[in-house]
Amino acid sequence: MQCKQCGYRLWNLRSRQCPECGSEFRVSDFEFVPGVVAFCCPHCEKAYYGMGANGHLIPTAFNCVQCNNAIDMESMVLRPAMGVDEAQTVVGLIPWLERKEIGWWRGLYRTIRMSLFRPSALMKGAVGIEERRDSWDFAAWSLLITVLVCTGSLFVFPSVAMFAFSPGGTPGAAELIYMFAGFCFFSIVLVLLGLLCILVWGLCTQFILRLSMNEVQPISRTYRALCYSAGANVASIVPCLGWYVGWIWWVVSAVLMVRETHRTTSGRAAFAVITPPAIVAFAGIALYAIAIATVISRAGSFAITTSGPAGFGVPSFAKGETQVLLRASLDYSDERGALPKHPVELLKDHRVDATAFVSSETMTSAIQIRWPGLRLMDLEDMADAARDRKIQSFVDKLPPSAYAHRAGDFVFTCPGVDPATLSPDVWLVIFSPQPGPGQPTQTWSGMTYVGRADGSVVSMPTVSFQNSLQGQQTVRKKNGLPPLPKLSSITHAQPAVASGE
Repeated sequence: MQCKQCGYRLWNLRSRQCPECGSEFRVSDFEFVPGVVAFCCPHCEKAYYGMGANGHLIPTAFNCVQCNNAIDMESMVLRPAMGVDEAQTVVGLIPWLERKEIGWWRGLYRTIRMSLFRPSALMKGAVGIEERRDSWDFAAWSLLITVLVCTGSLFVFPSVAMFAFSPGGTPGAAELIYMFAGFCFFSIVLVLLGLLCILVWGLCTQFILRLSMNEVQPISRTYRALCYSAGANVASIVPCLGWYVGWIWWVVSAVLMVRETHRTTSGRAAFAVITPPAIVAFAGIALYAIAIATVISRAGSFAITTSGPAGFGVPSFAKGETQVLLRASLDYSDERGALPKHPVELLKDHRVDATAFVSSETMTSAIQIRWPGLRLMDLEDMADAARDRKIQSFVDKLPPSAYAHRAGDFVFTCPGVDPATLSPDVWLVIFSPQPGPGQPTQTWSGMTYVGRADGSVVSMPTVSFQNSLQGQQTVRKKNGLPPLPKLSSITHAQPAVASGE
């Protein structure tokens, strides 16, 4: 029982005035859990216990059975019954339920704090409360706060990268809007999954309790305990350590709340609460181990094939990516009689997507790929017809004698040429990441891959690539093609153009 003005505890007082702020009060202004508050005679200290609907005395006035003095409820001295904690005396001692009076944020914060540090007291305050959807609302908001803070980096870091690496340092509004929308959608999905987990968790916990106890509270009380324990998961937002302790704190808080709810032992509550997530965790570990074993057993399928001598055991991711772009280019030629005039035309009919021009072996981002008047990521947001018109307009403005174009980590040669008229060993697609200013070109495997006119992809060590390039110049001369310049000189802004352009 606390002063409604200043919060001062009003137990053991004979007067009806708060010693702290001077406000007057009446006992009938407060509600108590029936049977847990001692109403003591002001003359002889004889204790009576209120069993009325609000925990009040029935009747409110009578003669004391010990001293025979006339007394009434308003004149008595109140204190918690022997062995009863103060938190157990007040109906609805859950700040979240008082949020209309104390404020939404304050109700949420105080309930989260109790879930973290006083979970048993939080459930003791729930005695006599009829269950509503409030506990589920609290769980949803607690999970949302945790998810927004913990996964905020998924939105913040890419946004910073866009500002840092985009030309001019100004990413398009569309990219930021799509990223923000995706972040919000991802957060909502995680919250819904968390609520679904609580739903299943509660069913399993209630089932185990019924197997081990003769009498249990309704399942709505179990859900109430698990929902309010979700506030403890906010510990996950602590940098570095949160991911490791947040879920443990949640489980411990849930154990204490379930124990208080069902009036059972700590061991029984722990077994009922911990068993379901433990089974899920062990199943996840087992599946992970199986997946790792499967990947290891199939690792040989990623090794470098006889088409090129890459280092033993180094997966040739870029080789497969080069093969994809080469195959798309040849398919384009089969349909239209010639290779695309620019690699961006491969986006037509969804032969490849924008990320195909970015190798997993480099730090290139699709956001960085921009030709004069055309940005790659803008095409991803367009409808097919509008995208094709945009691409065609861009291609029509290309220099007529351009014979090599860059698209991300790849250089495309022989634009507009029918590969059937070329010798099989002419290079069409070259994996050649463009280094940053003053930086050497580096890839994970240290290999360079070239796609040839016969549809094969050849691997060669990057350190000896220049020797292979000299041989290719001879091949190009025999096919009537201009020699390739230094590949790093071919940029998005500057294709290789024949002399005179």
